[in-house]
Amino acid sequence: MRLPSFLPSLPKRNKTTDPQYLCVLFSPKSLRACLLTISQGQVLVTAQSNTHVYLGNHDCIVSTDNALQELPKESEAVHEVIFALETSWIDQDGIVDEKKALLKELSSDLALKPVGFVVMTETLVQAYSQQNTEFSALVVQLSEQMCTVSLVDEGAIGQVESVPLEKTPVQTLTQALGHFTNTQHAEGREDSADEVSTPSAQLYFPPHIVVFGLGVAPEQLSSFVSQLTDHDWHETPLFGDEVQIERIASETLTQLVAKKGGEAVARSQGHDVVISSADVTELPAQPEITKAAIPMDDSDSLGVAEPPTSFGVPIQESVTQIGEAQDEALEELLHEAHPPHSKKKIMLWSGVAVLLGLLATGVILYFFLVRSVTAVVMITPKKNTITAQSTLTVDEDAREPDLESMTLPGILVEKAVSGSESTTASGTTTVGDKATGSITLLNSTESEKTFAAGTTVSGNGQSFTLDSAVSVPAATRKDTSVTTTEIKKGEASATVTATEIGDGGNLGEDVQLQVADFASNTYEAVTQSAFSGGSSREITVVAEQDLTALRTTLEKQLLETGGGQLADEQSAGVYVLPGYSLTVSSAQYSAEVGDETREITLTMQGTVQALSYRAEDLKPLAHQLLISQVPEGFQLSDDDPQILSSPTDAQEEISTSTRTLEANITTTAVATISSEDIKTSIAGKRASEAESQLSSTMGITSAQLELRPVLATRFGIGVPSDTQKIEILFE
Repeated sequence: MRLPSFLPSLPKRNKTTDPQYLCVLFSPKSLRACLLTISQGQVLVTAQSNTHVYLGNHDCIVSTDNALQELPKESEAVHEVIFALETSWIDQDGIVDEKKALLKELSSDLALKPVGFVVMTETLVQAYSQQNTEFSALVVQLSEQMCTVSLVDEGAIGQVESVPLEKTPVQTLTQALGHFTNTQHAEGREDSADEVSTPSAQLYFPPHIVVFGLGVAPEQLSSFVSQLTDHDWHETPLFGDEVQIERIASETLTQLVAKKGGEAVARSQGHDVVISSADVTELPAQPEITKAAIPMDDSDSLGVAEPPTSFGVPIQESVTQIGEAQDEALEELLHEAHPPHSKKKIMLWSGVAVLLGLLATGVILYFFLVRSVTAVVMITPKKNTITAQSTLTVDEDAREPDLESMTLPGILVEKAVSGSESTTASGTTTVGDKATGSITLLNSTESEKTFAAGTTVSGNGQSFTLDSAVSVPAATRKDTSVTTTEIKKGEASATVTATEIGDGGNLGEDVQLQVADFASNTYEAVTQSAFSGGSSREITVVAEQDLTALRTTLEKQLLETGGGQLADEQSAGVYVLPGYSLTVSSAQYSAEVGDETREITLTMQGTVQALSYRAEDLKPLAHQLLISQVPEGFQLSDDDPQILSSPTDAQEEISTSTRTLEANITTTAVATISSEDIKTSIAGKRASEAESQLSSTMGITSAQLELRPVLATRFGIGVPSDTQKIEILFE
């Protein structure tokens, strides 16, 4: 599992209005959960759980679940999680393999989606660096059993050292600082367990110590800081100035780390998040520290420097020697306060009686523990990924898996969908009015002529039709002289309308017009006055392709929506195949072809259908395909096989009753381990021997041995000889 790290270099399926994340903070033995909300550009810790203690990976998962259940009900819909880790969980390649496996299993079991991680020490240093870009200090992180010291020089984390929490706070810190140089002991000298190394060459550290701890009780943290504060550091001149010590409370640490993690993730996902001033002002103000107060070599941020003039004496005595001197002085004070007296023998025998009583109690407790001790072994067996390829058919009519034809029973699932989509009309047309006017029809023949309504008259490139039938009298002849005859044409008035729209039909007065196909020496017409009313304009209308494209777009959207909902709503062990079909029950357009409009809207309702199959039906087919590939000493796991498939049928040929798939089937083969053999191999052995035996057993990736009650381990009691008192659990 690869998670992006957001700190120190900082680069949907929650359906609430504001984005939300979960944040889980881990120490080696305890954890705490938070709910983060991104509101108005700010990262808010809206809820947090109590601190939960855990032992082992399985217990860690259970404790994380319990912590998440303490958050408000709205957190149940939040699956994206940020992990806040301590320094020991990280190496140069990212999260260490052991912890990576834990986080992967935790995410899988609790249905969480990891989106990143932050390191608590780096987060704290970054917050201080926002206050002061030259921030230099010793950042001390306490856990249940370890003390980790990080040297920070001008905002950059350098060397990091960890030591057990087995001594006083002063001795623990001094021991850790002793590892920041290559201390050389005299030849043949063996350091006792109580001795603490100090640098062999003079070395000065930033006189600013910041102490925090997630899994440490507030009183223990306060005591640690108090003892560091009360110590006279002039006796052990490791610092070039007066030492300033401060404590970061667990609540402040939780708020800071969770906010910074949420801020980094939110920014990476495109949310607009600003850095709130509260993020840094919650920390104690850093004391003013100048570079002159921290002697450093130019070539090394932690170089050897000359002792400051206020001290002038290099460190020569070890911390152990200083501690012994303090113990001797304390003994002298006790001796003076309680001088010897006459009841010395009585007190001596009383002490012996108390010791014998304690010894007897210890013996009884020892034998009680021997009889009651049980062992729990958590084993992670080795796993191999097995893959096979085949062509599968999912058939709705099949009732059971068919191993010969590789057919799976199909289940038809469907989802009602509806939606609307709009587009801009792209068609154009010309509209307007036709010109009208009055004409005079002229008849040059000797017979009366009746012209039916609709008869065409034309002129000047324009065509007109008679609005109604018109009869034109015949022409008359009159002799004006012996040789001259005057002919008077028959006349009749009529109204006409242009056959086409536009202002071209607005003819002027006395325009000669042809009547139908008649020659002008038989029938003709002339405009009585100028025509009027002709006009035209171009408008946007609905085109056929507009409706087609709109329907295609909306059908695709409904397919994607319905398919996504089917995939999201599938029940456990049921998988929906890709490739969905849409049956449209109604489709209503806001306009039809030719309608004048700028925008068309289509509203559609229908049903999206798909085929699904059950994982349990796939198992016998997968077993038949994969069994031959299982290596010796392994067996197929009970996990559901996974199928990666691509349809072989074309999209337009998709059937909702039968699907053919090119499938890549993957499952896991797990090493075959006999619980009884494991019990027999470790029964009666010391814990260290049993763990060594387990680590060398074939087929085991890792194993954790836990004796119960835990007190049995302190008494050196080993694994019970009775195998019935040994429980084997498999991860």
